[in-house]
Amino acid sequence: MPPPNPDAAFYWPVLIPMLVVLCVTSIETIGDVTATEEASRINVSDEAHAVRVKGGLLNDGESSEPGLD
Repeated sequence: MPPPNPDAAFYWPVLIPMLVVLCVTSIETIGDVTATEEASRINVSDEAHAVRVKGGLLNDGESSEPGLD
């Protein structure tokens, strides 16, 4: 992997749209995890549900990080 370019600048106009996209995908992830639990007949009102949602959001955040292919 090549080293980062020190002359590269961040393109600021993309910040707001990227934050909107990350919020939308986070909401989608919560719904996906909950729907999967309900389809699997897993209780969605216990502490394990929160742990699964946190794991799903962590995975979603890592995969949405810019620069990852």
